[in-house]
Amino acid sequence: MTLLCLALAAYISWQAVTCERKIITAVKMALTISASGAPADPRWNQPKAELLKLAQEGIAINPHYRKITPLLGDNLAGWGDWKNAIWVWESVLASRPNVVAILSNVARGKAFLGDSAGAAASLARARAIAPNAPSVHSLEVLLLSQGGQIDPAIALIRQRIRAGSYDVDLLNAAYALGEQTGDWPLAILGMELRNQRRPELAATGWLRIGNIYLLKLNDEARAITAYRAALAAAPEALRDRVRAQVPESVRDRL
Repeated sequence: MTLLCLALAAYISWQAVTCERKIITAVKMALTISASGAPADPRWNQPKAELLKLAQEGIAINPHYRKITPLLGDNLAGWGDWKNAIWVWESVLASRPNVVAILSNVARGKAFLGDSAGAAASLARARAIAPNAPSVHSLEVLLLSQGGQIDPAIALIRQRIRAGSYDVDLLNAAYALGEQTGDWPLAILGMELRNQRRPELAATGWLRIGNIYLLKLNDEARAITAYRAALAAAPEALRDRVRAQVPESVRDRL
């Protein structure tokens, strides 16, 4: 009996190690692909297939291993692979059904895939758990805008910004809806706040602000200030790439 128990313990430990190794390897591969800046490049097709296989095998061994699994879903979503991101997140929800952030991620993924009913159901679950969570409000904005209710969506954005309760998704929505409706102050505000919250995205944010000032508001002085901020925010290795995105009419004045 003792030998049997020891063998069982050894097997369980081996399975745990195997599970963790597979999932961690998959996440490391995903982070490498994301860090490349070009996750859609065909050269990543084979590594993507491999990491998904590793994730499936790891989750099959231990469906309750949840230390870093959500990070894999986050990276998949960042590439626009919502279908696979959703199943990864839902594997986490199977044993952690009340994690609002993951529920919100699933709802967002379903919304982008056109599953409005599924998105609304996941949003309802998240709202019931944490009605004032920033991710819940940003989801409400997304579903309102997808349903053509642009004015209520913008009103909710402004309300959450005034309250100081928002996430990056809501700020992205502020930019997108501001651009869609020609509400340039809203679009600029969304990017300015995102630049503060996510400095690693500031180069792109300042480029967008510069383009609004230059191309929409005809304000070259503020545009140049924004473009200079974009260059300052960019890692040195990427500054030439950022500079190349500045319109030629003002590029030499940076």
